[in-house]
Amino acid sequence: MDEGIAIILASVMAIVGIFFTSSLQRSLLRKQHTYDVLDKMNAWDELEAAIKALSEMVQNRRIPSIVITVDEKACDHVDFVLNHYEFICASIVSGDLDEYLVKRIERSRICRSYLKFIDYVEENRHARDTLKMWENVEFICFRWMIDQPDKYDVFLDRVFNKIHMASFQNGRADVSSRLKTLSASIS
Repeated sequence: MDEGIAIILASVMAIVGIFFTSSLQRSLLRKQHTYDVLDKMNAWDELEAAIKALSEMVQNRRIPSIVITVDEKACDHVDFVLNHYEFICASIVSGDLDEYLVKRIERSRICRSYLKFIDYVEENRHARDTLKMWENVEFICFRWMIDQPDKYDVFLDRVFNKIHMASFQNGRADVSSRLKTLSASIS
């Protein structure tokens, strides 16, 4: 074998090795960061109190409204939980948290909270004239409950180290109606 080809081949292998090692290290760091975030969240008394308040609202079949003054405290609880989950979902979308790990641990809580309070979300969006409120929670619920990614989507997400939301953004009206339909079917 020619000495020049051997050098080029060794260089290519070294570069591939560096990229592979870097990718693996990012993945492991993301998982550690995800674990740290979820671990801190479990010891958060304010979050547990807000989730308990939401649970009581669901059991009583009473969704608060932003226009009713008496509902202000209940709205604060809903806002707190949805904002917390928005942070987690935005971190998943941006690639800072490991989607698979969060999905295994928090899927039910995130999706049920969003779906049970979807009317509250729509009321807030309408009052503020924006679709951006809790957009990442909506996307993650859609992705996990309705439009689950195939192997190609998962591959692209890993290559780019973040989730692509183009299909979600392009079909926003359909997403909303499908989630609304799903919310009516959960108990």
